[in-house]
Amino acid sequence: MTKLELVRTLTQQFPQFPALDINVMAHTVAGLSLLELRLLKLSHQDNPVMSKVIDTAIAGKEREEADIARWEREHQVYDDYYHCGGKW
Repeated sequence: MTKLELVRTLTQQFPQFPALDINVMAHTVAGLSLLELRLLKLSHQDNPVMSKVIDTAIAGKEREEADIARWEREHQVYDDYYHCGGKW
């Protein structure tokens, strides 16, 4: 999930927040790995807004990783087919 996609999602989830606050929250979590996001979530359990922001970022990262894994599997199937001379 890119920072822009995260900003759009957060703007829809929190229409009452100013754009600057949303940009700061998105910038804070956009570049973090899944592990870093989960650790950050543990430290912000008492803050429901930040917890929701982190959950949104985690969901986006998990979707990205699932897409990448699917593309890698498709690429591997193509490679296997190609290396067999186009015959199974």
